[in-house]
Amino acid sequence: MKLLSLKRKHCTGCMGAEVEEGFTLIELMVVLLIMAILIAIAIPTFLGVRGSAQNRAAQSDLTNGLTTAKLVYEISQSYNPGTNYSGTGAVDGTAQSCAGLLNPTALACVMGAKEPTLSYYPGSAISGPNELSVTTGTTAAQSVELAAYSASGACWYILDVESNASTVNSGATGTFYGAAAKQTSCTAAIGTAPASGWKNSFTAAGTAVGI
Repeated sequence: MKLLSLKRKHCTGCMGAEVEEGFTLIELMVVLLIMAILIAIAIPTFLGVRGSAQNRAAQSDLTNGLTTAKLVYEISQSYNPGTNYSGTGAVDGTAQSCAGLLNPTALACVMGAKEPTLSYYPGSAISGPNELSVTTGTTAAQSVELAAYSASGACWYILDVESNASTVNSGATGTFYGAAAKQTSCTAAIGTAPASGWKNSFTAAGTAVGI
């Protein structure tokens, strides 16, 4: 059965009659099947690439946020800015004076002044781009934890412990990374390890939870 005419061809010995040529139904079905297979391969690959890019964006925000928090630590030798900064910053994305605030709000406010491209939410859940949930340890504010939400649905965390006097993460010092998959929001909560546990890299944390 011929379904689609492609060209006309003179038939030798047919007294000038023209014969139509085209694809058969089977040929069309084969083409459609091949297209379906290619689409089935391409879509998961595309989604995987997009998810990876979204996760890297959240991880980048956390790295930038920790760099900003460490600026406060260098001045105060604590993640509590105290009276070392009384200017205007931002909390929950809203500008305000940082004077007289308590942690973690004080730290979030100063971070908002030093890195205004991100919004800092002290101890609160976040679920949008360029937002970081911020909290600090209670032992002389020697630790800070930040959380970021990826549009892929993953939560990413970074924890920095400056002093082993803290009981955070079993008293270990250094910078640690965490992750949790299939979330709707993320909250930094020192003392509660993420689903991945604390790892030595974002890659290790993601692998632990199948990201």
